[in-house]
Amino acid sequence: MRAAGVRIPSDAPYKGFVRHLKGGKIQVSPAEGNVSFERAELAQHLISEANRLSPSVKYHFQQGLHSVNFDRQEATLQAEDGSTSQVKYDLLIGADGVGSTVRSEMDHQLPGMSVKIEDSGREYKTYRGLRADLEPPELKNRPGRSIHLFLGSNNWTSLSGHLNPDGTYAGTLAMKNGDFKKLKTTADYESVIRNSVNGVPEHWIPEVAKQCVDSSPSPQGRRVWCSKLTGPGVLLLGDAAHAVTPVGGQGANAALEDCLFLDGVLESTGDDLAQAVPTFGRERLPDAHGLVDIESSFSKLVGNKFKAVLDLKFLKIVTHVVFGSLVHKLLPFIRKNKPAMVRLGSDMRYSEIMQEVNRDAASVAALLLTAIVVVCLKAAKVL
Repeated sequence: MRAAGVRIPSDAPYKGFVRHLKGGKIQVSPAEGNVSFERAELAQHLISEANRLSPSVKYHFQQGLHSVNFDRQEATLQAEDGSTSQVKYDLLIGADGVGSTVRSEMDHQLPGMSVKIEDSGREYKTYRGLRADLEPPELKNRPGRSIHLFLGSNNWTSLSGHLNPDGTYAGTLAMKNGDFKKLKTTADYESVIRNSVNGVPEHWIPEVAKQCVDSSPSPQGRRVWCSKLTGPGVLLLGDAAHAVTPVGGQGANAALEDCLFLDGVLESTGDDLAQAVPTFGRERLPDAHGLVDIESSFSKLVGNKFKAVLDLKFLKIVTHVVFGSLVHKLLPFIRKNKPAMVRLGSDMRYSEIMQEVNRDAASVAALLLTAIVVVCLKAAKVL
């Protein structure tokens, strides 16, 4: 955002993440150099900043994309009253979220385009406006915002809390798909939170239950994989291109990275769209796929852990973290930096992270194979 000239609010610094475990224990991960927003707050802030930075640009709200004719480069828009209008475009950017109409039209019309969508398996309901003395000593006297995660006794149920500038917390109650249907009363919700989630302040429980009981759950993220990000005069950004669940905390970051990456491509090609669009698609696609691979591996920890240890990508990432950390600690002259996955959120591209993951996994496999061969040869008394 800073690269785009967007002003960062003084109360937006992100100071850390707190996990609430069994028995009142907590794990604190202080943070430096990042910012934190609620989704609606971020959207409104970006709209305000866009108006400030580009006052000549016109924005049209309360309209949705109905269909696209890519051959004619014409989009049909539909207003809330059902009326439609056709608009010609030079470049159509599909930044319309996980349920992207632009992506759907590309999938139906463009040769070689394929899309895979996976549900996270979880739903959530929101609450807001609660207060508590939750900040641990490591974060208490630092300005900024924090995120708290109250982990559940199972792999699906949890409660999150985001510290806002006014001192209140807002967050979500997440459960496995379908489990909310089993809860009919505030007493049902109170029972689940009290018995299935660790460390939630007692005075929060009835209020969270009250706010959640009559609301409808929303899907807690879907995972989107696209075989291509561009077509003639069209490209995808953000969740439309590579939606992920909140587990890795990378969705908004990756969307903003897309914008910065596109800006760089436009600058390097002199705003020549015939060159910029395919260049963006070719160079950004490995990052989109790397992001989905990383997040899907993280998600294994939330679901069935037995399936996680059988997943090759997950095992590669674990191997990379363990092996890379050991080499970095014991042989710093060979490896100066911590493993790329540990530095997730830095300026490393997702494709570069996965390249390092694959290299480390291959190194460990080679070492293990060599050790097995040596043991076998010794056993056969060849060595």
